Amino acid sequence: MLEVYRLKYTKAQLDVVPDDERMFILKMGQLGNEINLLRFQMLVAMRSGGSEIHNEASNALTLINARFLAGRLYEGWVLCGANVAMLRKYKRVAEAKAAWREISRYFSGAGAPMGQKADNKRQRLLTLARLVQLESVDLPPGSAGLEMARRELKSAPDLSAKDAIRALRAEAGKLSTGYQSVIERLRHKVAFHNDDEAAGVAYDAMTADDDLSDFHTCHRGAVLYGSAQTLNTLMMISVTGNKDRAEAVDRIMGEIHQVASHFYDYVEAVMQSFFENYMQEGLDALEDGKVVVDDAIKLSDIKLQYFCLPVRE
Repeated sequence: MLEVYRLKYTKAQLDVVPDDERMFILKMGQLGNEINLLRFQMLVAMRSGGSEIHNEASNALTLINARFLAGRLYEGWVLCGANVAMLRKYKRVAEAKAAWREISRYFSGAGAPMGQKADNKRQRLLTLARLVQLESVDLPPGSAGLEMARRELKSAPDLSAKDAIRALRAEAGKLSTGYQSVIERLRHKVAFHNDDEAAGVAYDAMTADDDLSDFHTCHRGAVLYGSAQTLNTLMMISVTGNKDRAEAVDRIMGEIHQVASHFYDYVEAVMQSFFENYMQEGLDALEDGKVVVDDAIKLSDIKLQYFCLPVRE
């Protein structure tokens, strides 16, 4: 049994929200939807193997969803980074800040558990820009972000603290050089673009005995081009720098899962605060809109079978 609560509100209620905040919240909601749905499909696909044919399809579905999710996570990083100041409006700012700090550390290379350290001076300043943004929402004195600021400012004595912070904030949202996380590289090279150079490197990485089998049926759409999927998998692997294929895939899946979890926490904190600010009447009536789903099943029991008979069969 699963209890689902309907939070009801209308366009008229959204109309009273400032334009920039209203559009930010709608974008955040869509970001949350896409991250949750892609992550759901990825997790279901991972558990949907069986026979050799079903395993091939399950692996393909898992990695296709993983690379699309990686692309969406990066787009979310850009969207949220450009709107950090919105946090000042919300009550759950501590929860949002904690999640945002972890997201920032991952994408900037400033201590991501699986990332590499950025050694580029400009990149360190851009990293700091992301962290210093939090200062505008009461970043505690002595926190890591401000300590980084002090260290960096000592190495740039020609800038006053005020000028440096202003410059750093101006750089926020422009991370385009230096360090790139695995997720960012997946987005640029594989997820949303077919990069010819990356494809060439991946093709050259194939071994002579790699199985490139395609799987065909007599039904429209029920085909899996294994050769293309193998190439795309090797393209994904190549952005990690890992030579061991299994380790590379584990790293990709681990980092995507980790960052998606932080985004869930961030989006949830922002959305809940927004509702508390503007939709308290709807929150008070949640129990009235409760729906009990009696036939809800466990995630672990869901199977996604790609090779199946058509409806009219």
